[in-house]
Amino acid sequence: MKQSSQPNILLFLSDQQRRDFLGAYGHNLVRTPHVDRLAQEGTRFDMAFTPSAICSPARTSLFTGLLPHQHGIITNCGKQFGDSGDLSEEIKISSQILSGAGYQCGYFGKWHIGRQQVPSQFGFLGHDFPGYGYPVVGIWKHLKFPLGWKGPPNAYADHLERRKLPIPEVLHAAVGSNPAMKGELYALQSGGPESSLSRFIADDAIDSIRHFARTGRPFFVVVADWGPHSPCIIPEPYFSMYAPELFEPWPNARDSLEAKPAVQKKYASMWGAFDMPWSKWQEFLARYAGYCTLIDDEVGRVVFAVKELGLMDNTMIVYTSDHGDTMGAHRLRDKGPFMYDEIYRIPLVIRFGKRTQVVEEFVMLQDLFSTFLEAAGVQSGSKTDSRSLMPYLRGEKPLKIREEFVGEFHGLILPYVQRCIRTRDYKYIFNSQDHDELYNLANDPWELENLIANPVFTEKLKELKDRLTEKMVETNDWLLELWKILRHI
Repeated sequence: MKQSSQPNILLFLSDQQRRDFLGAYGHNLVRTPHVDRLAQEGTRFDMAFTPSAICSPARTSLFTGLLPHQHGIITNCGKQFGDSGDLSEEIKISSQILSGAGYQCGYFGKWHIGRQQVPSQFGFLGHDFPGYGYPVVGIWKHLKFPLGWKGPPNAYADHLERRKLPIPEVLHAAVGSNPAMKGELYALQSGGPESSLSRFIADDAIDSIRHFARTGRPFFVVVADWGPHSPCIIPEPYFSMYAPELFEPWPNARDSLEAKPAVQKKYASMWGAFDMPWSKWQEFLARYAGYCTLIDDEVGRVVFAVKELGLMDNTMIVYTSDHGDTMGAHRLRDKGPFMYDEIYRIPLVIRFGKRTQVVEEFVMLQDLFSTFLEAAGVQSGSKTDSRSLMPYLRGEKPLKIREEFVGEFHGLILPYVQRCIRTRDYKYIFNSQDHDELYNLANDPWELENLIANPVFTEKLKELKDRLTEKMVETNDWLLELWKILRHI
């Protein structure tokens, strides 16, 4: 089959996946052989971070190269807390730029960028699911989870009908202890893998890749699963694949949170997680692990299709996630106003060329924007915080290496402004509505002891605040003036 001189780009984007729930990142129980193989044949980035713990800001940064305070989507598609709601027409995302360079673009799965905007407005072929867009809402029987596509019958319903598959039922559901928080933590989906959302997404991606390949033009395809984000509603054999008792407690699973900002305990209680016994977490973790393996199997199917077409040597294959999940660490679940590594440190694997390596320098999710454009041989024409990872993929060192991770948070359910700077050994977190946090990661990698009031670390704290100030100036962070006042209190 004729191949373009420009490489194809295939991006797998999972939703809220902890990096340590992949074999490639050291999990000795969860089976993810297909992503592991991509890592074995390519580059595994060990210090990859997301700019924000929230889906919409992180995903928008991935596709624009901009930080959340720059692109304006700072919450989950809600026009609140200063959120712009939708992207400005002046901001171009990677698909628009690549389309102009001859690429065929396809988007399959969860979008969650912008309040009203959808993938087709940015040059993507595929199915539009506005916002969170969980397409099983109103279709699966007995489902309580409320966030989804509530319009007319959608492409997932058509997928079931075309394949003469029965409507799945939600069985054996577990919910949190707070009755006000509606929705399942996990459940069994009847009907088998062929009825799952993951299969629906992968099938559409495979069909489009085959279609794109026939044209001889390069493609940019995004396969964006809704999992393993809860609700972890998965079919057999994945639901029962892992024995819950095999999941041992995290070293920080019984964090008292006494020296932490009060908001952490409030969110733990809100999610019904603070007093949840480890036996309940084990059940949850077993389904979360099953979801990770389900996603991995569908990754394998899509990659096999690329291989069948003879396109592997000319296709950049990327696997990453928008952010992680606490999943019982610090007695928390999900994400929120807490900047722990379980949420901000993400998986990132790129197979391109024949180089096998592990990169230990800091890289960011938004760096994929410049990476895709450089691989395609095009320029963005705008200044972003994105730095191409292509030098690493060529076995070179970039001219400018990131020396730290800087993150931001603006609100989830409630407004709560945070900034964070993390070096190899230390992490400083600015909390606008409570006392700050400081962790010595070299001695305390599980972030249990908040050292913010320890005078031994006064000089280190000043150094980190100065470095954070420099970054805020560099990126024109709107918080800068308030920060200058508050940092001296």
